Amino acid sequence: MKTDKLRSFLAINSIDYDSLPYSGEHESYRDYSHKMKWLRLGKATLKEIAQNIGAEAVLNTNPSGDIDRGYVTGFFTKNGKAAFVQLSDGVKDILYRTAESTKDYSGGRNNTMPLVGQSFDHLTEWLQETLVS
Repeated sequence: MKTDKLRSFLAINSIDYDSLPYSGEHESYRDYSHKMKWLRLGKATLKEIAQNIGAEAVLNTNPSGDIDRGYVTGFFTKNGKAAFVQLSDGVKDILYRTAESTKDYSGGRNNTMPLVGQSFDHLTEWLQETLVS
């Protein structure tokens, strides 16, 4: 499963931003191959979650700058309802909220949880409940 691959990647390839030396500017994260793998796995994981719950997903990736691996965003729709999800390597979290449509970038109240493997189970449950009820 893609979720398992992303969990494994996150466990092995974490970046401890607090330990990076600070010289007036953030030190750059320049491992482009890891960045592209992160974006592919993140997008594939959200796509798999959408398939597992029978939702449509409109997904995008943004490689961001040199200090992180970027982020993956997506809108999930089902039963005329929508939700927004963002996986962010820079702040190491999953942001999720309700949305009015796939164009609603301000949506409902922001919720966050740490970007760790088991959080994808909670995200899947939240999406299922939000898009069904």
